[in-house]
Amino acid sequence: MPDNPTSPVVRNAAPIQTSVIWGSDRFLVSTPDVWVNLPNATIPQQVGVGGGSPSIGALFVAIFSAESLVKVQGDNGICWLDITFGGQDPHPESDNHRFDSSINLGTEWRSVSTTRIMEIPPTIPLVNATAQVRVKYSGGTLVECGLQNWSLTLFRYA
Repeated sequence: MPDNPTSPVVRNAAPIQTSVIWGSDRFLVSTPDVWVNLPNATIPQQVGVGGGSPSIGALFVAIFSAESLVKVQGDNGICWLDITFGGQDPHPESDNHRFDSSINLGTEWRSVSTTRIMEIPPTIPLVNATAQVRVKYSGGTLVECGLQNWSLTLFRYA
């Protein structure tokens, strides 16, 4: 799947699987510039994609939302967030997945969301498609960077 398709990817059926997980615990990022997995923000695809699974190919649409806060000295902090599928980068492919920033000195928790897409073409060998949310912080001297009251929804289309 190209990263900038010129026409939409169309599936003419409802999702064959919808999975949702959520959590209310506050998670604070403590080490700058290191991707860390958001605890429990994982939706495993135990049988994966391929021969012997619910589909030999799949289109996954993941939607993540959370309350986020970024506080730094100097008002130049960024909370990066991405969702990987079996450890692979999704679409849109980019090294600029800004989820939140310290705009206005990060004085208030706010609700933010993102969507990621992964298409796995038809294959016979099983492919791991476990969805995992990861975050990192970069910028000025960190005061607080975190997420709370989050949800991850994953739609699987054949």
